[in-house]
Amino acid sequence: MPALVAALALSGSLVSGCTSEPSQEEAEAAVCDSNAEVQAAVADVAALDADSTFDDVEDAEQGLSSSVDQLRESAADVPEADATAVSAARDEIASAVEEVSGQDTLGDAATAVSASTASHESALEEISNGVECDTAT
Repeated sequence: MPALVAALALSGSLVSGCTSEPSQEEAEAAVCDSNAEVQAAVADVAALDADSTFDDVEDAEQGLSSSVDQLRESAADVPEADATAVSAARDEIASAVEEVSGQDTLGDAATAVSASTASHESALEEISNGVECDTAT
């Protein structure tokens, strides 16, 4: 029974992983979570002392290696999420331009299109700033 539950959970995660890219926030949250795991693994390595066994050292190294691999995997989604956010923002601007009618004044059109650029500016700022994790935890 536990094997069936695990198989169903794995198949669900594989299907969901194949159907959509993570959002910017999800990708960055995954990086932050992975970063916290790396920090914890580094602390485990730093805590090794003269009384530590070889098994302790091996476990700490494997934990660090695994968490770094997870961080690399999580970080791979951030550029894709950045690109997706910029594309979505570009589409929002294009849509705003398409919605301008021939009856609108240039001022009305400029206001509508200008308002649609906020998402684009935010996406570009996010790329410039990189991932910011809340380290207060």
